[in-house]
Amino acid sequence: MLAKQGQIVSRAATAVLLVALALLLTGCNAKPVQWSELGAGGETQHREPAPRRESRKQKKQNDGVIQIVPQKNTEVADLSPDDIVAIMRWIGFTDEHILVLGTDMRDALLHSGRAKVMYKGEAEAIVAINGAQVYIQSRSRGSYVHQIGGGPFSSAAPNR
Repeated sequence: MLAKQGQIVSRAATAVLLVALALLLTGCNAKPVQWSELGAGGETQHREPAPRRESRKQKKQNDGVIQIVPQKNTEVADLSPDDIVAIMRWIGFTDEHILVLGTDMRDALLHSGRAKVMYKGEAEAIVAINGAQVYIQSRSRGSYVHQIGGGPFSSAAPNR
């Protein structure tokens, strides 16, 4: 009796393997079924998907005109949001651009210590960390020095 059960199990396993192999080799040609094909019962209402809001990353990619490019520097600093906003306002960023590109500016200064602001493929400003100060050289607004941790910009060179 056990020998007969073993043969049955062996034959069933072989059959399952052969069917699986046949499906694998030939494919099952299955296609996705729409809800209406399954008979949803009654009328189905077709709704358009809700419009998706653009993420900050998508806005940055769509804008593409302004970029923050990290550059190597000997010093780095973890600037506060207030410092980033003050720096970016002096460069001439709008509030919307500060929201979208502020993290790029912060990350560039935190990890590389220097950032180049590109506008339409040309360098508009360079921002660099030097000790407790941030040096900004802007094509349209001149040179400025920002004291990290608050404090106004000044156009004078720091005393050493």
